[in-house]
Amino acid sequence: EPKQEPKQDPKQEPKQEPKQDPKQEPKQEPKDSDQPPKFTGTVDWEVDKELTVGKNMHYDDKEAAVRRQQKRRKAETEETRVFWMLFALAGSNDSPFRDYYGQDPGQESSWRLRKSATDDLRRLDACIARKESEVWIHLNGLGFHLSQVFFGAFMRLFATYLPTPTCFRFWDLLFFETGNRDMDPTEELNKPERHSLIDLAFGTVTKCKPKLLECTSALEVKSVLLDFLENLYDPSEAITLVNEAEWSLWSEARQILADRTGVPMLQADHAKDYWRSTNLWDMQMHKFIAQNAALNKLIDAPSIALTAERAGHQVRKIRALFSSENIERASFIGMQHCIPPQILRLGPEPDATWFGYFSTVYSQLTETFDVRAPLVARSIPRLEELPAKSHGEPTQMDGNDFERQVRRVVGAGPDDWGPYLQAIFQVFVSQTERRLSMNEFFTSLVCSSKGTVGEKAMQLFKLYETFQPKHTMHHITSVSHTAATVVDKIENTSQQKSEGNVGRAPTEADYQNHALIFQVWTHAMGKTELLLGEAFIPSLRPYIWSAMGREEQFEFHIFGMEKRLPPGFEMTAGNAAALMNEHGVRNVIGTMVMAIKWMPASESAPEIGQLGLRLYSIQFKIEHVENHEKKNPRVTVATYDEQGTKQQIKRWDPRTMLSRGASTVTADYVGGGAFGEYMGFTETMRRDPIKGDLHKRAGSGPGIGWNTQDKMWTWNTKWGDQYSAEQTTVRRESVKARNEKPNTISLRACRLITRILMTRSLQSITNRQAMIIADDAFNRSGSVPGILDAILVQAEFVNATYQSSSQLKKALESSRRQFLDITHQVVLMHELTMDKYPGDISLFPGDETYNLSNMEITDPFPNSRKVLWIRYLRAGDGERFNAAIQVNPDGSFQAQNLRLDMKMDTAAGNVQMSVTRDEFVTCVMCSPLLSECLRRLTLADCPWTRQQKTYPKPLNLDIIIADPAQEAEEEEFMDAMNARQGVVFEIWDYDLSKKDDFLGECWLPPLSMLTAEPRQFVLPVTKAPEDRDPTQSRPDDNKFKDGKAIECTGNLFVEASWRFPHQDADELGADESLEGRFKKEEAMHTGELYIKVIKATELRLADKKLLGMNVLSSNIVGNLGSDPYVWVYVRNEAVGKEDKPVPGIGVGGWKKNSVTALDEPIMKTTWKRSTVNPVWEEEKRVLLQTGAFEKRTKRKGLGLGNLDLTGRSGQRREDQHAIDVLNGRDDLRIQFRSEEPNKPEQNKDEANRPRHNQLVYMSDTVHQFKAKLRNACREEAEARRTTLNEKSAEEERKLVSQFDEASRGISYRHAVMVFIPSQRLRELSQQMRQYTQSEKSTAFSSKEYEYQRLYRLEEQDPASWQPLDTIRTFEHYKAMYGFGLELPQRLRIVEGTEEYKTKNIRYRQFQEEQKSWSQHVDSLNTEAECFGWAKYTHRNDGGSVEWRQAIVNRPEMAIDGKRTYKTWFINTANSVRTGAVPGQTAKEDLDFEDVLLAPPNARIFASGHAEHQEFLDKAKMLRDTEGLKEAEIAARLNAEMKQRYGRGGAYDVSAVDAITVADVQHVLRRDDMISAQAMPKRAGALGGLPGMGGISHGR
Repeated sequence: EPKQEPKQDPKQEPKQEPKQDPKQEPKQEPKDSDQPPKFTGTVDWEVDKELTVGKNMHYDDKEAAVRRQQKRRKAETEETRVFWMLFALAGSNDSPFRDYYGQDPGQESSWRLRKSATDDLRRLDACIARKESEVWIHLNGLGFHLSQVFFGAFMRLFATYLPTPTCFRFWDLLFFETGNRDMDPTEELNKPERHSLIDLAFGTVTKCKPKLLECTSALEVKSVLLDFLENLYDPSEAITLVNEAEWSLWSEARQILADRTGVPMLQADHAKDYWRSTNLWDMQMHKFIAQNAALNKLIDAPSIALTAERAGHQVRKIRALFSSENIERASFIGMQHCIPPQILRLGPEPDATWFGYFSTVYSQLTETFDVRAPLVARSIPRLEELPAKSHGEPTQMDGNDFERQVRRVVGAGPDDWGPYLQAIFQVFVSQTERRLSMNEFFTSLVCSSKGTVGEKAMQLFKLYETFQPKHTMHHITSVSHTAATVVDKIENTSQQKSEGNVGRAPTEADYQNHALIFQVWTHAMGKTELLLGEAFIPSLRPYIWSAMGREEQFEFHIFGMEKRLPPGFEMTAGNAAALMNEHGVRNVIGTMVMAIKWMPASESAPEIGQLGLRLYSIQFKIEHVENHEKKNPRVTVATYDEQGTKQQIKRWDPRTMLSRGASTVTADYVGGGAFGEYMGFTETMRRDPIKGDLHKRAGSGPGIGWNTQDKMWTWNTKWGDQYSAEQTTVRRESVKARNEKPNTISLRACRLITRILMTRSLQSITNRQAMIIADDAFNRSGSVPGILDAILVQAEFVNATYQSSSQLKKALESSRRQFLDITHQVVLMHELTMDKYPGDISLFPGDETYNLSNMEITDPFPNSRKVLWIRYLRAGDGERFNAAIQVNPDGSFQAQNLRLDMKMDTAAGNVQMSVTRDEFVTCVMCSPLLSECLRRLTLADCPWTRQQKTYPKPLNLDIIIADPAQEAEEEEFMDAMNARQGVVFEIWDYDLSKKDDFLGECWLPPLSMLTAEPRQFVLPVTKAPEDRDPTQSRPDDNKFKDGKAIECTGNLFVEASWRFPHQDADELGADESLEGRFKKEEAMHTGELYIKVIKATELRLADKKLLGMNVLSSNIVGNLGSDPYVWVYVRNEAVGKEDKPVPGIGVGGWKKNSVTALDEPIMKTTWKRSTVNPVWEEEKRVLLQTGAFEKRTKRKGLGLGNLDLTGRSGQRREDQHAIDVLNGRDDLRIQFRSEEPNKPEQNKDEANRPRHNQLVYMSDTVHQFKAKLRNACREEAEARRTTLNEKSAEEERKLVSQFDEASRGISYRHAVMVFIPSQRLRELSQQMRQYTQSEKSTAFSSKEYEYQRLYRLEEQDPASWQPLDTIRTFEHYKAMYGFGLELPQRLRIVEGTEEYKTKNIRYRQFQEEQKSWSQHVDSLNTEAECFGWAKYTHRNDGGSVEWRQAIVNRPEMAIDGKRTYKTWFINTANSVRTGAVPGQTAKEDLDFEDVLLAPPNARIFASGHAEHQEFLDKAKMLRDTEGLKEAEIAARLNAEMKQRYGRGGAYDVSAVDAITVADVQHVLRRDDMISAQAMPKRAGALGGLPGMGGISHGR
């Protein structure tokens, strides 16, 4: 349609043209000739004003630069379009999906603004309840909530749920419908804008109805729905499904009612149900909205800035305070808010009779709901697995007590929590219970705090964590790499730090359980010394150190000695309270600032290593230590061995005898320090023995003694930095994580967390639904408690032969006896009883009497005895049970307390009803509903008002990009294909009195054509090329005469072989030392060349006989003619004409002697007298390196050739060669500064300053850092390219090219690595620290040289670099590698090729660890076992079966000839042996038809006999060529095997099983799969469905 000009709003002022600044010159409109032309392959550089390239650049460089910038602009344009598309979808205020992904913090805090996808889920629930009530009742009974599938589907708009083409087609319809602004207002009341999502979900349920009614668990329901969506490959079928659902839901019902009544209907029945439920939930949410508002004020306070980690820390401190106080505790764990019955009854009518229908209508018309009425809340009894002391709650606590106790922890100032505590108490206190639930407040605080989903999940776990022995049971949701990273980060920064310090002094009996004990001594009158206090280090694990010279300081409490009562004074009940603060306790008398480093010798033996201690200062508290400036403390260090004996730690002393003598003679001025004897810190000052005054000690150096300004005792490096002797052994328990740490959380605690999270995020979820969501997310086997069947039968009793409701139903139907299905009513009663008995999910709990009328059941058999038969599913292991309840004639029956939870008093119950820390975080992050609720509480409900960033200062980084041009992989490929070493044979005539004559040359075929077995070659002898090309012939003037090449004739007969590499990998060994890897790298690039010069024929006659020579003697004549011999030279074909000179290699790649600079042959034959058909028969074996490797390792020379004037020069040459062998390619350096861009501080070092504006922060992940690094390289290249001109040096052009290559080449294959020094390098660094500036000597110079040499060598050694995980941040590695310091941290960027794995064992181990995260149990497929599904038999449900995940062993042949499988159900602990440790399982024997293997060609079916493989490899050929069937192939192969081995006599063929048909089938499937994978991909209909195997739904 033609564009219409927008009309001018009369109220809007007309736009005015901007006024021209009089100081500026008027702008001139550009002429057409001034406009830059479009780039069409050629560029007019003088008029192209947009492109930022240098005008003095070469044309080819400019054209390439233009193409790069155009490509980048196109990519940026695409990225910009994608961003604005996402913004229009999720961020625009008028977008229909605005409330799906968050709301502006400035809008009013109303529940309807926080509905998210649950609003559409309630609409879908109402539609199914009205349209498909049978399905609704069945799914509700099974414990299936629509959010388990459709919340994630709605949030992702069905992306990853539908095949890609179907999803795109559905989006076309969805965006058209949601963008329709011309909808009738009356239609909006009935049909929502996002109705297409509801239509697709409803259509899916209706299509799957037959299968859904057959499901017996919520897990099966999920599988059916997800399977249907994943296989909806036809887009037209999906659109038809949506259109039919739209007519059925929003048009059909209204049209039918209008036709019947003659009155147009505005709303369908399900729409009325939705709006009624909305009003009911609005009334329910007012209390939680008030609670959120109170929490938001606290969290958003600028002075508090409560993050998840801080919230968890404060919560643990408050709990510790309650534990230490004598506060009366009740057996409660939390508070449960009851749901009004009107909400619980939403859904189909329980009583389907007309009486029930009219009563429901009447109750809805007359119902009232008081908004001001307080919500009923009941206390939840304490869970048996949680101790009362740590998790119990005070029975009574008023607002004053709550505020007073919390203030003791968080502070009482105006900038602390104080102003907000009273308001929090008022909204959280229960009006019915008259108390506040501390655990509810703690959980709500963590949920509403600031942080990522993973950080909040970790803090929630810590609220209810318990200890449980380790087991090997799998979780249906495999632990993700991201979740494990979150756990590891938080444990390293919080839990391990607390593990390394103590908050209370231990008893003397507990001393031996600590890793280190520091005792602080001082001088006392009349006594030698007095013990002031002690500091304790319980574990060395938090202080394991792998870096060098970057220790981290920690503060440790110094506990004073226990105070004793005076003699004769006793403590009584009357004075105990007053004396407890003074006597019987150990106060903290000061702090000790120290750095501790434990450096284990190996990972396998962490208890052996070297201990480093750096004492900085000791500061005493004035109120506990008087005259602290006179104490002059001394510190001793001790530990305990495995037997509990106190031991001193020997101190390391690297000094020589000369240094020790100098220290003794000079009173520690030279060579002095903390060496030898035992570790300990001496007094910092010398005390006058007469007056007691303190003086500076001789030889102590500066920075030691009493600091008058800071009021503390300090130690300098000379005396405060100490190390233990090498191979020091400590208790193993002190360096490993203690097993008693809490490591699990119970499933019931997960339900408590889920329920509180649902209320905090204002979700319309009942208590039973919250329990269902929690079990679905966290249960180990994915089982959800549910009610499968509930029927009412007229009978006195039910025969015991009926073990399940299905058997009973069949019997009743066959006998034509009536029964009533009351599943819906029983489920509704379960909802009511869960509210009445908080924390208990049992059915019919308590000791009261129940009645059918209270359950809204019209008795079909009045005045007769009845049996209520219930079939239910238990939580935990998913076991099915049946119960028969006797019902009296009046419809009453006693409570039965049908437990829907497993008991936790057994090993199986503990395993099934709990999850580990990693599993808990994974489940939260993989659950769309739980993770979205935590995210929205951070981003929407609680706007962040604090402006200060967490890490405002950028990092200082020095980056080395290895091989920016990515030549390594190409070189390795070329070396594998061709050694790139040419071998030439030159034949010369030997002359004694003149220069030898040239007889010709010939080239050996390329080494890649040779084999390990010698082959003979006849090589034609040719002349040298006329153009004297050095790459075609070795340069030599004697090959030419009078400016022309000498003509040559003849043939040369040689024999040659080539073996590459010349050593097998097994022969090289597994030596991972520097020398071992150096030799291995050389050997892998070295081959063995065998050459045998046999003979030559018809060579040119070099010495012609002159006239009259026949008169000479025969001896003289015999000496005339050709005297041929052969030189063999090697040319490095990797060296080109224009390459720079390489030491040992001349022009054209010919090898030269490094001393004489002459061409160096690899072989020379003897010369044969006076013949043109010589015979030599001489041979030689030589080792040759590949061309690229030789060029790389010889490209750097030192001195004149290999002449070593000193020992150090030879060492440097060897080191340089080792560096070239291990890592000899060009590196590219780039820096990241900590200053902000464009600051004047950067201009101090103009030459080395970065020319990019990228900044790296501590919160950046390694993956984000790689993206910034690419941008930085691109900006560096552009900045340097603008300065290029014709006079620019080649190095500068190469640098620009390298930056360009790096900006495009750095990818996911590149690893970011940090330098890890060796033990020897750390020792040298420690030894050098003993010398001050005035004490430096020859020994220091020697150590300094060795340190610099070794540092340079290790820096270039690939094995000295540790890869960093791409999903972790630099904050995670801060303590480990010292990020964030002023000294730039050096990183190395390396492409992780297969060849690099052989050089760096750290990278190889890192890759194996990364690979393990992608190899879950469902990918198991070995010759011994594989993953699959097996039939699990429910013995308490009449033998009903269910398919469950299992690990299946190799089949075994039973006695009757059937194959059976040893099967282990990996998510179910029922197979645990009685009394066994969890994880020791008993496998079940299942038949072939009871097992379904996951791999398409399971390897457990492969033949177990190695003798079969040779014959089975012929199976595919026999089928394809001869057309044999599988049985015929097996018979043929068995005959061949019998013929071969039976005839030989050395092998007993009867001892080996025959080849079976199953063996043949397995091999044929394997070969067919290999052939299919080798075929090229074909574009087509199936090729347009990418990623179908990658559909993920959190499982």
